[in-house]
Amino acid sequence: MKGEITAESFKALKVLSVHTCPRLAFVLSYSMVQYFPGLEDLTVEDCASMTEIILCEMQTEVCSAEIPKLKKLELRYLPQLLRICHQSYQYIEHLNIKYCPKFESN
Repeated sequence: MKGEITAESFKALKVLSVHTCPRLAFVLSYSMVQYFPGLEDLTVEDCASMTEIILCEMQTEVCSAEIPKLKKLELRYLPQLLRICHQSYQYIEHLNIKYCPKFESN
């Protein structure tokens, strides 16, 4: 079908910006991460309800969500943000966190 957006459509996505979404609690769920293997740059800004960037739906297991090519992460004005996810993101080359007072670094 012409114009249809499928999960395959997101594989080539390199840059994702989320701005001014006051009710959004997370950007991606653990099960969605697999559809963004090429994501290199993620910016999340001015989302007052955001608590986690990647939501781990499995409460009983350790969440191992990973975006392998993510090199740049910008988090700004996220007053409720607690974490990126339960996984450490030590391979990120550029991490900018501004006004995220509840953020817990891994």
